Amino acid sequence: MTISLERFELPEPVPNPKCEFYLFCDNDRSPVADFLGKLENRDFDAFMVRLRTFAERGEIHDPSKYKAIQSHEGIYEFKIWGWRLFCFHHRRKCILVEGCRKQSDRATNKNQAAYKRASSCRDKFLLYYTEEE
Repeated sequence: MTISLERFELPEPVPNPKCEFYLFCDNDRSPVADFLGKLENRDFDAFMVRLRTFAERGEIHDPSKYKAIQSHEGIYEFKIWGWRLFCFHHRRKCILVEGCRKQSDRATNKNQAAYKRASSCRDKFLLYYTEEE
């Protein structure tokens, strides 16, 4: 399995960002890029505002917009108009992992499966950074 990260550029660059965004690519495929491409314009614009704020501050300031998942440090869930995107925040990198539709407040099988896939990537990310440094 080939694991790589692809830089994700914000439409309006942030001067001196405290956090940069990367898409998780597995075997030269980026499901997150496909997910972002399917968002409607209003969803994409709202999402970009949140990403820009995150990049400027480098941390979570408004818990109503971002949510730490089950107390896992560095794993966050962005909610965009009923969509979820899992993220790993590691040092100055925020890695966008997977998007799925939020059906209700209780987890559906699809959401549980998406979370398991995102969680299983965490060790791979840490291994990636260990090899990089």
